Amino acid sequence: DGDSFTRWNSGEPQRAGMALDIVLDQVYPVTGFQLEQFFYEDHPRRLKIYTSEDGETFTERQAASAGQVEFTFPESVSCKNIRLILEEPEEEEGWNWSVYEILVFTENI
Repeated sequence: DGDSFTRWNSGEPQRAGMALDIVLDQVYPVTGFQLEQFFYEDHPRRLKIYTSEDGETFTERQAASAGQVEFTFPESVSCKNIRLILEEPEEEEGWNWSVYEILVFTENI
């Protein structure tokens, strides 16, 4: 939403299995995405990434990662939904998982 005062927050300390769903307004050829965190400790150490065109059938995807905040797929993926599942939480206990902005990258349409 472009507002640095709003964010999504897990509301509890990070734990394996937490999920965040990104739902786009339609199916796009997605090449990657970026999660903007305010605090370094708010980001997970390792994520599993799944995509779906219909929000029901999900496929696990591999993505190159830059510091666990920017992810790039080897090839564009047609999807409307991106599901992130926390596989490895922040090592220091007590930190929530929060995201201030999500940027989704697509091919030129």
